[in-house]
Amino acid sequence: MDPILAGLLGTGGTVGAIAGVVEVLIKGLAPTAQDTENRVASAAKRAEDAERRNNELHRQVEQLHRERNRALDAESAALRQVGELRARLAAVEAERDRLNTFGGGPL
Repeated sequence: MDPILAGLLGTGGTVGAIAGVVEVLIKGLAPTAQDTENRVASAAKRAEDAERRNNELHRQVEQLHRERNRALDAESAALRQVGELRARLAAVEAERDRLNTFGGGPL
């Protein structure tokens, strides 16, 4: 007879009932080998998913670095061009001012 039932019926005594309850609790709380395998498999899948996501993020970071570097190169080229245009403009304005000053008036 089941120890809990025996204890409740008075045939196993209180100690038997308590032992039965403890046994049921232990069996209910203790993970089975299958539960453990399932947890391990689930953890392994989460780890693989996390690694895959991490690799994808790493690729995205590398791509963004390449794009940023291209944009910085384009910015540098544009700034050089602006500098060259400013220098040409300054030279043309200086020539205009020189002609206006020494050439007898505006063109």
